[in-house]
Amino acid sequence: MSHRYILKDTQPQLCEDLEKWAMWYGSSSHQIASDRIGNISVSTAFIGIAMGEVDGLPILFETLVSPSGEVQRHATYQQALQGHARIVEDASGSRLEN
Repeated sequence: MSHRYILKDTQPQLCEDLEKWAMWYGSSSHQIASDRIGNISVSTAFIGIAMGEVDGLPILFETLVSPSGEVQRHATYQQALQGHARIVEDASGSRLEN
C-alpha cells in the first residue's frame, strides 16, 4: 500500500485519512517550481503519494522535463528544488551551446 502525504509549508506529513488527503490534494497547488527555457519546460511538484524510498525517506517530489519526458524523483523539498535548479541550469547551458 502506498502512503499518502500532505505538504505543510515545505514538510511532508503522513496522512492516513483518505478523505482528508483527497480534500487537501484537490484544493492545493502541488507545483513547487516551474521554468521554461526555449521549448523546454521544467516542472517540479509534490506528488503526495510515496513512490518508493531512498535512504529511508519516501520519494514524494517529481521533476518532469518536456518535451523529453525525463523524470527525476526526490525525497525532500530541498532536494526537489536543487534537482530542478540543476536541470534548468543544464537546459540553459545546452540551449546556449546550440
